[in-house]
Amino acid sequence: MVGNPIELTAIDKSGARIPIEISVSSLKRQGKYWAIGAIRDITKRKRAEEKISHQLKTISTLYHSAERLVGKLDSTVLAKEVVQVAVDSFDLTLAWLGRKEKDGRVILLAHYPENITYPQEITVRWDETTEGQGPTGRAIRTGLPQVVFDIEKDPGFAPWKKVALKTGGIKSAAAFPLVSKGDTFGSLNLYASKEGFFTEEKINELTAFTHL
Repeated sequence: MVGNPIELTAIDKSGARIPIEISVSSLKRQGKYWAIGAIRDITKRKRAEEKISHQLKTISTLYHSAERLVGKLDSTVLAKEVVQVAVDSFDLTLAWLGRKEKDGRVILLAHYPENITYPQEITVRWDETTEGQGPTGRAIRTGLPQVVFDIEKDPGFAPWKKVALKTGGIKSAAAFPLVSKGDTFGSLNLYASKEGFFTEEKINELTAFTHL
């Protein structure tokens, strides 16, 4: 055990189980060898490792769902899988997936939860029209994620604000371009119930999966 830390589970004074790390080093003094041991609570480190593991599993699930959509965007079953995984994994209010059309339209493929009709009530485009200036249109045109931190204050979200507020539970939004081999073929559009929900960390996670 000397020189090689080991991890064990201990029980604290309250009876709770906690992960610990035990390390032992040797020390020679006056011709004699001594062993010095240290015990460290590694609860925080384990929680961080579990969080990272969960994030990697989430990204992997989303990635493989999106990967199967490439070239098969007529499949509503796969589109539904992507939006449901996104909502469940990131605690979102709503997600919908749109396909880019040559005439500038963005066609709704699937949304989740299905009882929220917001995506069916709005018109979204990716060209230079007014309906193309929101997060979805900008994401498709630029190939970069677009975030609306507060839908009530962002002027670019004006065409859809009234419907979003009527729907309820929509305070912030983000659109992530679906990119395959350098070509943007659609957008994953997400909505959350609080302002500023889409942090840099969440944006990085979602960007990793949308660029196939």
